[in-house]
Amino acid sequence: MAFRDRNHFWTIAGIGCIAIACVAIGVFQFARHSDLAAKAREESIVNNGLTARVAEIERAIVPNLLWDEAIRHLDNKFDHA
Repeated sequence: MAFRDRNHFWTIAGIGCIAIACVAIGVFQFARHSDLAAKAREESIVNNGLTARVAEIERAIVPNLLWDEAIRHLDNKFDHA
């Protein structure tokens, strides 16, 4: 009968507060993890895009260099004398 006679309000309230705190911490940890994953994904996308752009520019420069060299060899030579 001792169990029924005691007031268990504070015990149940404490357990409820602990449960709410655990849920809140879990939600914040999930949000933090999701943000970090999204940041890593976006950084990877930007890095891949920049790498592809640099490779594209490198491929575009080579024909120009070859063309400039060809023109230099075809150009008339100026005689200072």
